[in-house]
Amino acid sequence: MIKSLGKFLIGVVSLTAIYSSNVAAAPIYEFEVNNPANNPAGGKITNIKTRYDSDNQTFSWQSTTEKANGQYTDGFWLVVSDGPDPKGHVNEYAIMYGDLATGTLTSYIYNGNSTYNTWRHNQNYIASTGANFINVSDNGTARTFNFELDTTQINSLFTTTDWDGVAFGEKIGIWYHPSIGSTFAYNADGSLKNFSVTQSGWYDAAHQTTTPISTPATISLFLMSVALVPFIRNRRRSFKTATA
Repeated sequence: MIKSLGKFLIGVVSLTAIYSSNVAAAPIYEFEVNNPANNPAGGKITNIKTRYDSDNQTFSWQSTTEKANGQYTDGFWLVVSDGPDPKGHVNEYAIMYGDLATGTLTSYIYNGNSTYNTWRHNQNYIASTGANFINVSDNGTARTFNFELDTTQINSLFTTTDWDGVAFGEKIGIWYHPSIGSTFAYNADGSLKNFSVTQSGWYDAAHQTTTPISTPATISLFLMSVALVPFIRNRRRSFKTATA
């Protein structure tokens, strides 16, 4: 009986180890901050929540900003990194432009030196999602918007450079500028023909620690542990019966 239980335990551990090595190699990372120190000109930022799933290559972003001068945030530009402050990093990350009036997200190769005017360099254009991609909701005093982006096309753009595209892991760097009075115009291919703002704020951060989210392998280990409990109890009852 003890040998049987030992074999069962070894089997569980071995199976979990194999499964974990195959599945848990690419965990999901999440970062959230409330009321960060930021410039409120484009709307005071009260919450940021972002997540990256490297297995499925999906990036999600959510932000809440309060009204500024009676106006909602109506646009933004955003760069994320795997730790460093993205500013100044040439051709390593993608810059995303968010049009909250139409819900359109447009991506470019961030050239590291012309800040948000990267869109003026049409050779850096990557892709546009089209309208209604970004979800926007208002409550009278603040605006919340969110989106989830499949980064496969962006992240596979270059394979022989330091290109990271849109991704982060245990650390994250953020360059986020919400804006008010944003004007967007588009070319036929979805690239930006014009982008201007009346005023913008910012939240810049570097080397912020993220939170790893449970992976399927972790969940599997927990379920196996739970399944093992009645097995052990039954073995204990059998042992007591046999020795009574």
